[in-house]
Amino acid sequence: MKEDDKLSWGITLLFFGILFLLKVWGHAPETLAHYAFNIKNFPIVIGIIFLIFNDNRSIGIAMITLGVFMRFDLVMKMTNNMSIYIWPGLLIVIGGILIYRRH
Repeated sequence: MKEDDKLSWGITLLFFGILFLLKVWGHAPETLAHYAFNIKNFPIVIGIIFLIFNDNRSIGIAMITLGVFMRFDLVMKMTNNMSIYIWPGLLIVIGGILIYRRH
């Protein structure tokens, strides 16, 4: 395991350990408890940590994508009038990533 992988996983485990400890002690703020302890948000948090602390961005992007798909009902509510732009937007983003990674 590379050093940046160890750092990313270590920070992820520390974050969730402290978060759960705050919950057990009853010191977690209400809004934090509502959002952070929802299992659908875990991949997004892990993805953000990996984007920040890991040189290989693919794990972070994959986790955030998984989290967005897990929260797809919320995304659809937020983009009620913009839902027709989701597939074209995804195609443009994927095409841009493929072109960027090629060079």
